[in-house]
Order: sequence, then C-alpha cells, then structure tokens
Amino acid sequence: MITIYSTNIFIITTSFVELCRDNKLDEAKSFYEQHKNRLKYDSDLSKKSDLNFMLYSLGGVDIRANDDQAFKEGCNLNHVNIIIWLAQMCSDYELTIVGYNINYKITSLKDKIKDKSRDEIIKILNIKTSKEILTEKCFICLDDANLKLHDKHDHCMCFDCMIHLYINNEKPMECGLCKAPISYHKMTLFI
Repeated sequence: MITIYSTNIFIITTSFVELCRDNKLDEAKSFYEQHKNRLKYDSDLSKKSDLNFMLYSLGGVDIRANDDQAFKEGCNLNHVNIIIWLAQMCSDYELTIVGYNINYKITSLKDKIKDKSRDEIIKILNIKTSKEILTEKCFICLDDANLKLHDKHDHCMCFDCMIHLYINNEKPMECGLCKAPISYHKMTLFI
C-alpha cells in the first residue's frame, strides 16, 4: 500500500495518475480509496476525462455518474478516443463525429422504458425476480410491496412506485428510507 502524507493536491493526484499509467491497478485502487476526497483534476496534469478513464479501469466505477459527466466532458473537449470507448461501454450513448464536430445524444431511462410492458422493463433494468412471498408494505403508497430495494435492509416498495419515483421523476438512486445507494440490478421483484 502506498501512503502519502501530503496535503499537496498536485502530488496526490500525480501519484494516482502515475499508478494508473503504470498499470499498477491494485495499488491505484488502494490509493484511490485512501485519497479520493483529495484527488483533483489539473488541466496541466490530465484532462478530466482521462482521469475518469483511469478510474473506470480500476473497476466498480459508474461511468454514468454525475449525470454522465465523463461522456459529456469528453464530447465537449473533443476527446474522441475516450468518448468512442465510453459509447462502446454504454448503449445509451449515441455519437456522430464529422471532422471536429461531435454530436451526441444520451437516451434517458425514461425514454428507454416508455411504452414497454412490465416484463420488458424488468429485463431492461436487469431486476432480479423471485417467487418467494414478500409480506412488507410499500413505504410510499402503503399497499403490498413487491420489490426489495437492496440486500442490506428489508426496505421494500411496489414496482409502480419505484417507476414513478426513480424513473419518471429522475430521483437519485438511494433508498427512500435509509438513503443507502441502490441500483436496479440489486433489486429483487417478487412475482
């Protein structure tokens, strides 16, 4: 493990970038966890999308975080290699590159599930299903719940309230009760 006892943000960020560039990903992961609140983007050191690319290579990093900021910044800064790579990773990104002009579109989840059946939505969102019986109540409408939000707690809601809250209203993906981060692929629908 590498420990840097410096408050100099440039030294910390440079060290992280060098670990990534040298393909020392285990060390970079550890370093990132230790210093993530102090990592900063420096225009002389690295472009923002380059650092996001390095972070993603560490694994477990959401390339769609912060309202798709890495992709948008890459497009705005004409980082063609980065945005092509991101578009290959995410089917919601559409690119048209003509000369130096980059046009992009990001398909929203709301548009993706529009006019889809419940089964199609479950497949699109990659929600697990279970034939077990759920006896909880939805914390929004207080009807019988049929969707467990995450494995950490027994916080449940109904599928319709989940669609309304998280997709139609584009609320942050966190449990409405405990504020734990949630994602669709960790949800379980009881059918």
